[in-house]
Amino acid sequence: MSPSSGAETLSPDSQDDGPAAPETRVPGPRDSHVTGSGDTELTGRISVGFPLGGGRVSDFPEPMTRAEDDDDPTLLGPRPATSSSEMDAERYRGRGVLGEGGMGEVRLYRDVHVGREVAMKVLLPEFADNATKRTRFLREARIQAQLDHPCVVPVHEIGETRGGIPFFTMKRVRGHTLSSILRRRSRHDAQTLEEFSLKRLLHAFAQVCLAVDYAHSRGVIHRDLKPANIMIGDFGEVYVLDWGIARVLGAADGGALDTRAIEDLQTMSGTLLGTPGYLAPEQIRGEDLDGRADIFALGAILFEILTGSALIAEAEAHVMLTDTLHDLDVHRRYRDVPDAPAVPHFLMEIVGLATAPNREERFETARELHSGVQSFLDGDQWDEGRRAAAARHAAAAERARLRAREGAADASGTYAEAMHRAGMAVALDPDSEQARRTLVELIARPPAKLPPEARLTLDARRDAFRRVGMKLLALGRFAWLLCAPLWVWVGFQDIVLGALIAATAMTAGVVHSWAAMQRPIPMSLVRFTAVVQLLSIIPVGFVLGPYFLLPVIVVASVPALVLNVDAVGRRMVVAASVVAIAAPAVLEWLGLFPASYTVVDGAVHIGSPVFAFDEVSLRVFLLLSCILATIVSVRMVGGIHDRLTRADDELYRQRWLLQQLLPPDERNGRGLDSEG
Repeated sequence: MSPSSGAETLSPDSQDDGPAAPETRVPGPRDSHVTGSGDTELTGRISVGFPLGGGRVSDFPEPMTRAEDDDDPTLLGPRPATSSSEMDAERYRGRGVLGEGGMGEVRLYRDVHVGREVAMKVLLPEFADNATKRTRFLREARIQAQLDHPCVVPVHEIGETRGGIPFFTMKRVRGHTLSSILRRRSRHDAQTLEEFSLKRLLHAFAQVCLAVDYAHSRGVIHRDLKPANIMIGDFGEVYVLDWGIARVLGAADGGALDTRAIEDLQTMSGTLLGTPGYLAPEQIRGEDLDGRADIFALGAILFEILTGSALIAEAEAHVMLTDTLHDLDVHRRYRDVPDAPAVPHFLMEIVGLATAPNREERFETARELHSGVQSFLDGDQWDEGRRAAAARHAAAAERARLRAREGAADASGTYAEAMHRAGMAVALDPDSEQARRTLVELIARPPAKLPPEARLTLDARRDAFRRVGMKLLALGRFAWLLCAPLWVWVGFQDIVLGALIAATAMTAGVVHSWAAMQRPIPMSLVRFTAVVQLLSIIPVGFVLGPYFLLPVIVVASVPALVLNVDAVGRRMVVAASVVAIAAPAVLEWLGLFPASYTVVDGAVHIGSPVFAFDEVSLRVFLLLSCILATIVSVRMVGGIHDRLTRADDELYRQRWLLQQLLPPDERNGRGLDSEG
């Protein structure tokens, strides 16, 4: 909309975006005053002299005076005008109704003495005898009148009609509420996107921050800041509207307004004033408020300007309040915005600081928030704000690090918070000494206990490692079947023992193959397969006795098994190895099998109850068996070693990348490159 159009918005929350016929609108959650019971009292509250959707026929008796050429499209049609017994009836000439809200009606008048248009807000007649409504109406007028700031609509006069109904007149302002602008921007309206660029909205937001800071300096907390209560004029004006539920501090509390003229706003116990989605957590909890409650609302508004989406998604009031109390991760909420526009990280950090759940971690003043946004807009003057944000992150990181070291209940989560904060501080200000020191401490002294999520990742990695080991062991056992042609060539003395050797090797291979298919592979299964592997070698002891070929194969198998098992498994491997070697010897000692070894005249004779060796076949058999045992052992252990080497390389690559976050003089210090 061009400045020359002179068009006005219909309502802070109207669904129309320009002049249109009046309509009746059902207020949503963001127009509500929320009670402690979870009910909502929909008020559709209005502010100063901007047109509002909807309307009612007033019961004021005075006829409306309207010029013949008055074609202002924002008027809602002929209505009776209002005059005051305290003022000259000829001074104000009614031109029509601009609109109404839940408590008041806004009319357009012409002040013929001054020659200007004014907006007159009048309490609705049905509330004339309602002391609470009258108090809120008049305190809004008096607060607004005493806040002498360009972003607060000036009040000209406060009075009563002849019927005793309070009213106040103020400057008539023209423009668009921020809520209507953001709605049109979300619809990608080309004219709105061109007229209200992000840069212009940020400039307007910065002005709002200064206006709020001014109000705070005068002891006034707005308590209902939201896009619907911010108006942007066609000629650069920015207004903060609707001071009806503002909290005013007395002089003893640091306030500067004349509180004798402003009645205290009394609320029922459990009543919560404000708009869900913009209420600070402490406001919801009913705690004593200070200006940081308004800073939270400003942060929520800034999030909406930057992303086009509300920080707290619109829903039932109690759902929005719960989200505010328990789910205020602005970065996650930004990631959840569909088709979210790219937002400068610096600005998102400002949003995070403004909306911190703990008000102690927020900006102290609205001026600080203004400085952060303005520094971004200025471009070449943003360093100070960036360094200040980095210092806050660094301090928070150091606090989290100390909590983790002192044994916080959630040590891993606290450590992660410290690492995140320190990383943010270094990103914002690489020269921050405090951030560097904290980061060095965090990297050099990781948490003593592995965090649960890291444990899950490590367990999955180890499971994959075991699976590789199982496949290699299965391959090793099946490889012995390659000797079958050699066995046939040598010839059998006892075909049953030969079949037993082949069957046990096949059984061990099948067990390992089955174990490799399990998801995950429990350590108990790994131990079991290791024992099966070793016991399956026992029949080999009958080939050339328990002290010759059998120990070679056992020793060749043990390294691959030990790399796959835990401490308990290693003890089981030792026991199974002893059994595998000793079992054939014991059976021979007991006379259950023929003796493999005899000594005649000092010469040791080795016999084989399985194969019918001659001199040539024995030499070939022993040579090929030893070669095969070596190859299988190297293949099994080498495959596991390669896997370990790749994991080690990846670990140190990640470690090297982490070290690049540190200054050069710290990269080789503080034990970062030490063993262990």
